[in-house]
Amino acid sequence: MGRGSATMCCTFCLPALCRVGGGAIMIWGAFSFNGTASGCAGRQTAAGYVEMLQRPSLMTEGPRLCGNDWVFQQDNAAVHNAHLTKEFFQENNITLLDHPACSPDLNPIENIWGWMAREVYKNGHQFQTVDPNYLSISLTSALI
Repeated sequence: MGRGSATMCCTFCLPALCRVGGGAIMIWGAFSFNGTASGCAGRQTAAGYVEMLQRPSLMTEGPRLCGNDWVFQQDNAAVHNAHLTKEFFQENNITLLDHPACSPDLNPIENIWGWMAREVYKNGHQFQTVDPNYLSISLTSALI
């Protein structure tokens, strides 16, 4: 392909397995041959997603991980397809990788999410609140 690619800010939900009250943590991550970047956030709206994308990390991490000719990949989540989000990418000349609907297997970061879920919930571990789940996710992501 000759062009660097990274999976930047793709969201994945690892739910806190809690029977009373529920809860969830949304994590995003990016990776390439040159390294990784990640973070955690609450539930996303299109405005919140664009706000996250406007932080310096997207504009610096894309080139750091993949060089200047990088491609942004995300799935077809509603916040990713919102008009506001599409407008942000267009205004910032960010190249998007086409992602067919219902094809998460084409997104290589899904392998990392699968591994993380197996680690976080190994031996049937369940979390009663979001905070210990968040800590476990953070510690596991540091192993990548």
